Amino acid sequence: MNGPTISPGPDLPNALKDHCVVNSDEWMKAVIIGGSIGGMAGAIAVDSTHIFCFDDQTWHQGPSLMHGRYMHSCGILKDGNDYILVTAGGIGSTGYSLASVELYNLVDGGAWYAGPDLAAPRYD
Repeated sequence: MNGPTISPGPDLPNALKDHCVVNSDEWMKAVIIGGSIGGMAGAIAVDSTHIFCFDDQTWHQGPSLMHGRYMHSCGILKDGNDYILVTAGGIGSTGYSLASVELYNLVDGGAWYAGPDLAAPRYD
């Protein structure tokens, strides 16, 4: 049985690891949130958001996170007509686990904003 043919998409603007990805089929976008650059001993948490538009096969720079983070969790929630991206926990630029939560409205754009903190710092 043959599966679908998959073609490589365009490269990310910069190499990342330990990031998370959310996908919105209705908006035809995939969003890469945070991540790290560098090695294990010298990993640097990044605050970047990269938005891939499936329609035109291009990457767009999204708003910066309030806190650089890697090894974090993320997801997407639908609230009426809005799609809210959620990112929580992870390891921050200080190298310590985070308890912070950030939210971003994919429809309205704008900036990431603070959500309620987790009960305790955590990372995946």
